[in-house]
Amino acid sequence: MSSVGILYLANTEAEVWLGFGNGIFYGCGYKHHVRYALGPSGIRPAGREALASTRPITLAGNMVAYETFYENPEVLERHLIVRDLGSGRVLHKAPTDSIKEPTFRRTAGASEAHSVVLTADGAVAWICGQVGGYQVRAIDKHGERVLAAGPEIAFESLSLSEPEFDYESFARIGSTVYWTQGGKPMSARLE
Repeated sequence: MSSVGILYLANTEAEVWLGFGNGIFYGCGYKHHVRYALGPSGIRPAGREALASTRPITLAGNMVAYETFYENPEVLERHLIVRDLGSGRVLHKAPTDSIKEPTFRRTAGASEAHSVVLTADGAVAWICGQVGGYQVRAIDKHGERVLAAGPEIAFESLSLSEPEFDYESFARIGSTVYWTQGGKPMSARLE
């Protein structure tokens, strides 16, 4: 499918590419060969006095996690999105942080997502800036939550274990996400 653009990310189940001429990121699962527009690359004009961008971050199985950014004088929005490239369905869409900008404009996610990790079943974790430090945030079957917050979080330290299995039922039971805070290793489960 990448014949319509420049390959950006790929694994054995899906790929993401940048379209020729239009600067739009697309994703496709190999099983169904349907392409889905993720959004514009780079920061681009999006109407009068507005900017928009998309930054694909990671691919796991058929899942892609990416950040969208939109800004104009009334709105500032950064969302982390998890999309299933097999079905096109958006599994998660959440502001990158919980910062409310102290201005007149509507804000949903003011800081970039850093160090994003994604599981093949769509659970995601990332580190973002906050007033006075950083947050480790996650979305999985338990919902959206903050795993840790503070000035001592190493913002590029996030990593993910291989999926863990229940060998009696042969079911995947989650992964562990790791980060460094205050020079010490920290962890939490993603399910």
